[in-house]
Amino acid sequence: MYTEEDYQTLTEAMLGILSSHGIQIEATCCCPHLPDAIIPKYRQICDCRKPSTGLFHRVINEHDVELTSSFAIGDSLRDLSICSESDCQGILIGTTENESVTASVRAGSYPNITYEPDLLSAAHSILG
Repeated sequence: MYTEEDYQTLTEAMLGILSSHGIQIEATCCCPHLPDAIIPKYRQICDCRKPSTGLFHRVINEHDVELTSSFAIGDSLRDLSICSESDCQGILIGTTENESVTASVRAGSYPNITYEPDLLSAAHSILG
C-alpha cells in the first residue's frame, strides 16, 4: 500500500509532531512482508508480520523492554498478539475489529486486554 519512502516520510512527520509536544519516540519499526506482495523482495512469510510476534521480540531485545510495565495498543487483536504470550497489557481501540471480538474484550474474556474507544482514551487509561 505504501513505498518505503512513503513510510519514512510519514514516520518522520509523525515523530516531528510528537517531538513538538515533548514526546520522544525511541524507535519505530514495521514489517514490509506480505505473502502475496507484488514486489518480489517483500513476498515472503515471516515471523515479523502480525499476528506473529517476531517483530515484538526484536524490539524487546534491542531496547530491553520490560513487558510487565508495557502497553500494546491497536485497532485489532492481531495488533495485540504479544499480550497472549506475555504480561504486556493490551488496549484494543476503535471500531475496526469485529463487534463480537470487541464485545468479548469488553466482557473481560482476554485477561490482559481492555477496550478504549480511541487513542486519547487509551492514553488517559494508561496514565490513570
